[in-house]
Amino acid sequence: MKQAIHILQEGILRDFDRVNRFFLNTRLAYLMARSRIKEGHAVSFDDPRFAASLELVAHIDLYENRLLPIGSMLQALGAFEIFLFDLLRILLRNAPEAISDHVTVERRWILEAATREEILDRMIDEELHRLRPRTVKEWFTYIEERAEIGYPDEETIGRIDEMFAAKDVFLKGDPRTDERYLNRAGRFARAEEHGREIDISQAYFLANCRLLRTVADRFCRRLLTRLEEDEARAPAEPRAEALHSPGEVEGWLTECESGRMPAPAEEPPAAPSTRREFDTWFQEAQDSVDALEEQEAPPPPPRLATGS
Repeated sequence: MKQAIHILQEGILRDFDRVNRFFLNTRLAYLMARSRIKEGHAVSFDDPRFAASLELVAHIDLYENRLLPIGSMLQALGAFEIFLFDLLRILLRNAPEAISDHVTVERRWILEAATREEILDRMIDEELHRLRPRTVKEWFTYIEERAEIGYPDEETIGRIDEMFAAKDVFLKGDPRTDERYLNRAGRFARAEEHGREIDISQAYFLANCRLLRTVADRFCRRLLTRLEEDEARAPAEPRAEALHSPGEVEGWLTECESGRMPAPAEEPPAAPSTRREFDTWFQEAQDSVDALEEQEAPPPPPRLATGS
């Protein structure tokens, strides 16, 4: 499981870096276009396929200061949501007993599944489908009840919930707030009443994209630390004592035959580490086995007397 979390952590950090580069590079292109226009250079497109790009030049401020940060923010939030639910899937696969009781295995799942893993994946799909429409606070509460990470704090969760509430506002095509936004954002709402317009500025995107990246990274780090602590506290499985010499082998066989088990040696001799030591050890063991076989071999049958 730790390896899967490491891979997920590396992936989400790359995703956020990719979104950030998209924003910065696109903004740089807008700045260069504006600079060229202010210097008096003509901007034209010979290929008719790019005729629509003339609109970009005419409305460059709109694209740079409004549409670019909104689009970039939606990409960042989408990446964060996918990351969080992929992480939940890893945790539930490792501990299926944490799946809520309301998820029941349907008979058709058993009939259609070829393996136990397929049934488990169906149960996890059902669980995550139920959880996805809820708030960010409910997402992290669900994880905390099962993993006890203790991160992030309430204020950070509230800020992320406001981002998702703002996303819902812009996805419906109207930047004015509604009751759903106010309820989800809570005290972090950027409007005090229903019907007020909100915006996603460049500064808003840059600050919150950095916050989402930090939360994802630190959450994975704390989860990995928690797993390592659990492994360290877990009792070690008992291991059988190894037999290192022919004498020990012979003694062990004798004790077993008599019904008594030998007490383990306080400090067993070292096992052979070189080819010569191994050859010597093997020859001694073979001699011991041959000696035991000679002792236990039945006496030869009496020879029949033959008359002359």
